[in-house]
Amino acid sequence: MSKAKNFKYADVREYLVDTILFREPQIIYLETSIESLLKTVSKVLVADNEIFVFDNETRKICKFDMYGKIQKVLHNIGKGPREYRGIADFAVDTINKEVLVLCEFPYKIYIYDYDFNFVKEIRTQILYLELAVTEDRIYCRRAPFNDGQVNAFHVDVLDRSSGRIEKSILPVFTDKNIDYSKFTIGIGNLLTNNRRPMIAVPDRNYIYSLYEEGELEYTVNKLGFDDMTGIYNWTEADDYIFYKNDHALAVIYKEEKKLYAYKYGVFNSALNTTTNRMVTSNHENGLVCVMYADHAIKLREKINEYVEGNGKINDGNRNFLNFSAAIQEEDNPILFFYLMK
Repeated sequence: MSKAKNFKYADVREYLVDTILFREPQIIYLETSIESLLKTVSKVLVADNEIFVFDNETRKICKFDMYGKIQKVLHNIGKGPREYRGIADFAVDTINKEVLVLCEFPYKIYIYDYDFNFVKEIRTQILYLELAVTEDRIYCRRAPFNDGQVNAFHVDVLDRSSGRIEKSILPVFTDKNIDYSKFTIGIGNLLTNNRRPMIAVPDRNYIYSLYEEGELEYTVNKLGFDDMTGIYNWTEADDYIFYKNDHALAVIYKEEKKLYAYKYGVFNSALNTTTNRMVTSNHENGLVCVMYADHAIKLREKINEYVEGNGKINDGNRNFLNFSAAIQEEDNPILFFYLMK
């Protein structure tokens, strides 16, 4: 604990104005087709100017180019060879140009090339919920409990070739009263690998580096409010750490050693709107936010009602109407890539 960098919440603010930290975002409209239709964007990874988007609700991974045009779809649901019941997580190995897919069942990791051509499979021994990959190892987060028993460790380190467990590190949750099922599904990623494999342990708000045998890197003192707990979908940049907690976007300013929460996320000053749905990504110096079509349409309708009633429109609202003019309810989500200044 004495070596860890400790951060306390300095303030809770309405939103983070994008121009304070970021350049103008790259906005990517993801092409919509029957095979590429997405419901919930869970993770966005970029490699070789291609965007890999994971939807854990439809259990598919779609590959788009940097203009949002669909390239390939991986969706092998079934009980046959090289099929799976569902996808728990995926990772991109930019060195070997491979996509690793962690299956919910069977307990396997399927490996594909960037075009989703099958390469090999690795059998695992238990249920894993997340993975990160390095050149010679795979880091897998265990489910918090199995067969009613709390797992003794948080992460297994697997040999990249065989899938053999080399070691198990980090004690799992330490609070006896915690609702373990909460961390089994749906909240967001605890494991990240945008610069190095690191993991957040939510019941204590700790962040560990996995390279250093599970060394504690950061501690976060939560506010006295339940809705400010948790560290999910987080990414570490040069000067900042961004993460989602239960109800806000949080930003650690490393140099100032201060931590702020922004209830409504990032305010896009050009479009006069906020994007609070930050997702896990391998963005090394920024973050990725998602806007869903239904949200854009509802906001467009509100702006139009306001303009009709008042006869006035500001530049931000005009820009948003132009941005959202062609968006339809069945369209895929829109990605906002924010890069640090």
